[in-house]
Amino acid sequence: MRRVALVGAGVSRFGVRKATYRDLIWEAGKACFDSLPAVKPKDLDGLVVGSVMPERTAFQSHISSLAAEALGITPSTLSARTEHMCASGTVGIRYAYAFIAAGLADLVMVLGVEKLNQPTGDEAILNMGAGVDREWEAAFGLTAPPCFALAAQRHMAEYGTTEEQLALVGVKNHTHASKNPNAHFQKGATLDQVLGSRMISTPLRLFMCSPITDGAAAVIVASEERARALTDRPVWIRGTGQVLDGFQLTSLHEDYAHWPALQRAGAAAYGMAGIAPSDVDVAEVHDCFA
Repeated sequence: MRRVALVGAGVSRFGVRKATYRDLIWEAGKACFDSLPAVKPKDLDGLVVGSVMPERTAFQSHISSLAAEALGITPSTLSARTEHMCASGTVGIRYAYAFIAAGLADLVMVLGVEKLNQPTGDEAILNMGAGVDREWEAAFGLTAPPCFALAAQRHMAEYGTTEEQLALVGVKNHTHASKNPNAHFQKGATLDQVLGSRMISTPLRLFMCSPITDGAAAVIVASEERARALTDRPVWIRGTGQVLDGFQLTSLHEDYAHWPALQRAGAAAYGMAGIAPSDVDVAEVHDCFA
């Protein structure tokens, strides 16, 4: 199998945006091309778009075709959409990696886009409920916050984790956001502010929860030959893993609080890369809830 690398990246602003899906796609796509001036839309032979529910939030299906047209890309080997809630973008990179490693593509853009603040109010809550079993879970109020709150409660019971420790995750996230001009929130938050924010789903308070947002991000994934020709600092993909251990919480056969699917996916990535967790210097962890 061929080596594969990330060679370009771009991101839009995140927040409650008046921008359309097409606008957000263009904003992130342009930033990605700007990061790698040697690559033009016509040079790409593949496009993967991660987007969870454009049919509900934009009344638009075929989102990868929309993105290709918006960016002037004419995919000749790969055009696809990934839909895996918070993991949609990462799974898209995994698809691009597999195609390139197998020799089926050479240069692929992976773009993630969501416009979750349209529509608003109760409809937005219904939309987010589509991420769990609507008939047996969402109908009884089990949306994203309670799912993560249940895991937090179990972690507190098993390890003695405190609400203050969870709140510090919120402090960390808001502090980082205050230094990121593209972040949804531009202000930091103190520990007292996080602990004083209203309860959403015990033990998770408002400032421990990510907002629903509008935005997009993109990367360009390349074969080794193309990567070495395009940049002197390729980011090699050494390992990747993906595991699904169930859909309904009641169907999970292991302790939810320990994230068994994540553990197995991580083990697969470590094994593929030939490293151990102790070898990792920096971890960028998805934190939608503390």
